[in-house]
Amino acid sequence: MNLPAPPYGEFKSILNEFNNSQENFYQNLDKELRIWLDSKEIFHFSNCFTAISIALRSSIKNNSSYVAVAALGYRRTLDIIKWSGLQPYILDNDLDSLALSLKELRQCISKNNIGCILLQHPMVNSVDIEEYLEISKEYQVPLIVDSVEVTGSGAETRKSASFSAYCESISLHPSKVLNGAEGGILSFDNQENISNFKRFINDIGIFSEKHNCQILFNQEPIHKILTLASLRNYKNSNSFFKVLYLEYINELSKINEVTMIKHDINLKKPNFKTILIKLNFKLCKNKDLIIQDLNKLNIGARGYYSPLHRDVLSSNREFNNAKRISESHMILPISFNMNIIDVRYICKQLKLIIIRYKS
Repeated sequence: MNLPAPPYGEFKSILNEFNNSQENFYQNLDKELRIWLDSKEIFHFSNCFTAISIALRSSIKNNSSYVAVAALGYRRTLDIIKWSGLQPYILDNDLDSLALSLKELRQCISKNNIGCILLQHPMVNSVDIEEYLEISKEYQVPLIVDSVEVTGSGAETRKSASFSAYCESISLHPSKVLNGAEGGILSFDNQENISNFKRFINDIGIFSEKHNCQILFNQEPIHKILTLASLRNYKNSNSFFKVLYLEYINELSKINEVTMIKHDINLKKPNFKTILIKLNFKLCKNKDLIIQDLNKLNIGARGYYSPLHRDVLSSNREFNNAKRISESHMILPISFNMNIIDVRYICKQLKLIIIRYKS
């Protein structure tokens, strides 16, 4: 697993900040996160699943329990929705952006009583949310943006939280850009949404509006310390991954049967932490075998997201795009334990395996 942990010296320095003045530490943490995300207010939670669940409950329209979500996403997506006492309304993905299909969303939301839209950025790129916002505003359905793996990337002309969606969720899992070891953040940019969210979590006993402080489900102090250390080390870790990422571009360009799904490196905060490739049509049937062969060589390849539509509202229909994406896409390893030589070795072995299955 890719664990972008900050150097021990950075962690120790921030631990000393915490021990010297907890009040100053918490102020600095939230201030630096707000600047990084171009956000007005940050709420910390013990994990991102809890954060998203509370965001869903606080934003859902009173006359609906349905959350529109893409058919292809991380496996806990439906659990989060169901933990919230809500129902997923599964829609297909877009073949180009890999995110929730705009066409399907508009068709669905115009005919069905959808209470909230949960838009997950694909692992490797941040989808432009402008058209999702237009649909959200047109039909008065709240939009929650789940950053998943692209924390800090954002749309091309703005930082990730600087839009008028209800809120953005940011995971602080050890595998994410901001490694807090555990925890999650909800980032808000709209004052009305901030006030409504505070009122909601006050009413359910999580937050005290009187004292302006969170009472329950807060991120643990040690995890906040690690989060700030990761944030201050972001440029260094991002630069490290960029070197490996560019080498992957170079080496994978020599394999005709695969296409690397590239980040837009012109973004303000590109994320180079996931190497996603697409196999050509003839190789798709061998994708699982290719992954197995790479794993036998201790190369930690794995599949992309799997379709989520089982035993849910829309399970009686086919999600052809989600199926195609899942069958054709796979992930290659990238981590602090790797170097350029490792990237070349991985791509060489991948090419040899592909030749074997072609013959």
